[in-house]
Amino acid sequence: MGVDDTERAVVAAFAECRNQLASLVSELSGLSPDAADAVLSEAIALEQLAHAAVLGAVSSAMEGRPWKRCGERGAADNLARRCGTSKYRASQILATATQLDDLPEVASAVRTGVLSAKQAQLAAQTGIAAPDRQGEILDAFRTLPWVGARQVCDRITADADPRSDAERHEAARRSRRVSATTGPTAPPRSPGPTPPPRAPSCGGCSNRSSTTTTAAPATPLSRNANRPKRSTPMPC
Repeated sequence: MGVDDTERAVVAAFAECRNQLASLVSELSGLSPDAADAVLSEAIALEQLAHAAVLGAVSSAMEGRPWKRCGERGAADNLARRCGTSKYRASQILATATQLDDLPEVASAVRTGVLSAKQAQLAAQTGIAAPDRQGEILDAFRTLPWVGARQVCDRITADADPRSDAERHEAARRSRRVSATTGPTAPPRSPGPTPPPRAPSCGGCSNRSSTTTTAAPATPLSRNANRPKRSTPMPC
């Protein structure tokens, strides 16, 4: 499947934006604090819009199975390499993009650059559990810091869970137990020094203790060891 003229124009527009941004980044040195603060706000907004573009294009891009052209195992491996991130993070991006298809309110907020990458992930994850509370989820991210919005999302997810509190606590306990048992194991101990071999005992010494001592190594003979010793006269 090829690319038509309209799609080619969209790709060219993104490439032009990237080139212009690259030229602007090279001119950031020497800005005053006020100007740098204004540029920072715009850069954060651009980053969120760029991530929205990733979420909007990744599902369609992976339909062409680009990983096969590179000899990779799957979509997560291909995206992880292209984004310079881990396979786990790439799997999260793919999951968020899929979840946004069923969450129109959250998807609209993502497309306008209102949510960061982490906020979009959590909003989509919570919205799947409670799709009728998307407005409440977005209000939490607009008015609360990350910790407060995370607590609101956790509460919404818990309210949508049909299990009782005891069942949720038991599931969490089992999850922690599995994580503990499947965690990294301790490295094997290195073997200690090999004990010296025991000297064979004779048959007549069977009543003696079997403990033997290691003989000290023989010292080399000195140069005068083989010369005859002179007799010293005894005093009268």
